[in-house]
Amino acid sequence: VSGPGITSALNAMLRTDDELGDALSNGRSFVANSRIIESIVPKDGVTLDLITQLGWRDSIVDLQGLILLLGQRFTHEEIIIQETSPESQNSEGQRALYEWSLKEIEPFL
Repeated sequence: VSGPGITSALNAMLRTDDELGDALSNGRSFVANSRIIESIVPKDGVTLDLITQLGWRDSIVDLQGLILLLGQRFTHEEIIIQETSPESQNSEGQRALYEWSLKEIEPFL
């Protein structure tokens, strides 16, 4: 599948297991079609505790989202396998978030 747009979703569905590698089965990677995020900030910049404590994380992520929307076509590639954030690899954190989510939505079930 070629061209910008929904290529990352289509490539994730239509590529072979060998091509996707670690992006399968809860691996440590995901399929993308732009390298703009690599150009925006150092890999762990937004995850620094100081950024979160100062309350800057949401604003920084919002700004990055805007830059992503405007700049992704300039760094487009057909398929890119990118590593996920360190937080996404924290099993204990995932479990705690799941338990918290269940408690929060319980009144609506």
